[in-house]
Amino acid sequence: MSAMTKKNSVRAAAAVVALAAFGMSAPQASAGEAPAKTELKISAKADDTTRAIAEEETAAVLATGNLCGSSYQLYYAERLPDATRLGTLFVYNQTSGDGVCAIFDNNTGSAKYMKVKVCDYKTTPTCVTDEGTFSQYAGPVRMNVTTYCATAIAVMKTSKSATTALIDRKTNARPCN
Repeated sequence: MSAMTKKNSVRAAAAVVALAAFGMSAPQASAGEAPAKTELKISAKADDTTRAIAEEETAAVLATGNLCGSSYQLYYAERLPDATRLGTLFVYNQTSGDGVCAIFDNNTGSAKYMKVKVCDYKTTPTCVTDEGTFSQYAGPVRMNVTTYCATAIAVMKTSKSATTALIDRKTNARPCN
């Protein structure tokens, strides 16, 4: 089985688990998996908006956090492109260490071309990307960041060839000076 087919199979299985666990009336849980974690881990450096999203969308934060792993805590969350929430960008940092993990949740209810990317700040940046047409989410992408700062990028379009993005967001993926 090819890597892409295997990934799509995992995504499909995760979607079934999510729908069974959360019911179809809970679109905030579209990150794909039923939460195995019971503890909501939020970074002390998370902003008020991130904390509000975590409180309102606990199931989605737990589900996306499971995709990153138990050593990660929520650093940043943003509804994109605005409160209409076509997508939600979740960025997690390792509780100890230099790890960054990003997941871009598709909240549209239909497949869209999506890309999530994490890059470190260097003269020649290193980036990790997941992109394709997804109905649930893009990612997770993980990177050990040896520099102090990193960025997370989320892009959503109706198709890969579309010239206009529904979402095109770049933000810090770690606390920076």
